[in-house]
Amino acid sequence: MPAGYADGLDLRLAGRGAVLIRGRRAPIVGSVCMDMLMADVTGLEVLPSDEVVIIGLQGDDCIDVREMAAQIGTIPHEIMCRIGSRIERTYT
Repeated sequence: MPAGYADGLDLRLAGRGAVLIRGRRAPIVGSVCMDMLMADVTGLEVLPSDEVVIIGLQGDDCIDVREMAAQIGTIPHEIMCRIGSRIERTYT
């Protein structure tokens, strides 16, 4: 995915965090790079145009900032404050 630590995603998410693709969790693998993030989509039928949710709801699953903060040993406010302007936001 075209998002990385330059967008405020923490390096510690590598091997700990996940993203949502087609409503299912895909674990973050490899390093969180400056402008790129990789996820293991084994067993999922995905297309390059599929929406990837880093924080939020997709299908019946949700990744919230409390969960993400717990995975890397920080507080939810740090997660929210670090997210850069290149990350698309949808408020509901």
